[in-house]
Amino acid sequence: MTNTFVFRPINMKATGRRIRDCRTARNLTVEQLSTLFCISPQAVCKWQRGDALPTIDNLMVLCDLFQVKVEDLIVRDDDGSSVFLSAFARNRSRRQNRPHRIFSAEPLYISIYFLVFFYEFC
Repeated sequence: MTNTFVFRPINMKATGRRIRDCRTARNLTVEQLSTLFCISPQAVCKWQRGDALPTIDNLMVLCDLFQVKVEDLIVRDDDGSSVFLSAFARNRSRRQNRPHRIFSAEPLYISIYFLVFFYEFC
């Protein structure tokens, strides 16, 4: 039985539009929202354009302010899973093709430490 991982990435543009729609529904300006978060108005504009996402703590405050759930504020794509899974498979094959480390230096350091330690007492 194989496990499949379905990943739906965040659609930043649609999430930004949803943040803008919630802000305007609450009759808040960009300046008021930026003052509330102690950030620049440009940062709020980046959220609304989809150039950046709010941090997790800011996202939680946005959800409380707009009285929505995180799932309602974040928009996720339905068609991005194949891109992620192929990248995941490519990274996995790279890891499998790496030569395995035969020698570990850690036992050597421990051995040298004990030789020096016992040598001082002899």
